[in-house]
Amino acid sequence: MNSNRIVIIDQDAAFIQTVTNYFKSIGIEVFSTGDGIEGYRMAKDVKPGVVILDTDLPNLSGFQVCRLLKGDDRYQHIPVVLHPFVEGCSRCDLLLGWLF
Repeated sequence: MNSNRIVIIDQDAAFIQTVTNYFKSIGIEVFSTGDGIEGYRMAKDVKPGVVILDTDLPNLSGFQVCRLLKGDDRYQHIPVVLHPFVEGCSRCDLLLGWLF
C-alpha cells in the first residue's frame, strides 16, 4: 500500500478534477477512471493508500468494486471511501468534509 497515492473511481469529470487538484497540491499522486472494471484493475495495480469510489458506475458498481477489494487478502487493507450522489449537495464538499 502506498499512502502517497489515491485512486478515484467516478463518472463525474468535474468531481475527479476538483479532488485531483486538491490531492496533487499536497503531494499525493492521483489515478482516476470512470469505469468500475477499470477502477478495480487500477486499484489492484496501484495499491493506493485509499480508494475514493462512487456507488454508481458503469460495468461494475462501486459496491461490487468494494466487495472485490475487501474479499481479497492482498487488497482488503486498502481503505475505501464510498460516496453516493446526493441531490443538491456538492460531492466534493461531502467528501472533503468527511476526509478532513
